[in-house]
Amino acid sequence: MAELERAAIVERVKAGVERARREGKVLGRPRADLDLDRLVTLRQQGLSVREIARRLGVSKSRIHVALKTDVPKSSPVPAT
Repeated sequence: MAELERAAIVERVKAGVERARREGKVLGRPRADLDLDRLVTLRQQGLSVREIARRLGVSKSRIHVALKTDVPKSSPVPAT
């Protein structure tokens, strides 16, 4: 009995998520806001990823992702 109820719940959730995506809803946790100009400036000053993360109030991994994907390649950012 419980298995049948669980299967019905899973089916309804999947249908709801699919409908939301079709309607253009953004799902998931929002990304942490990040001031890319300040990030580049701090990195150019020679600060560590840990110190930049502390100053900007985000995780170290968010800094690494930003350096890898968000910062334009033309910005002279020292390697990590």
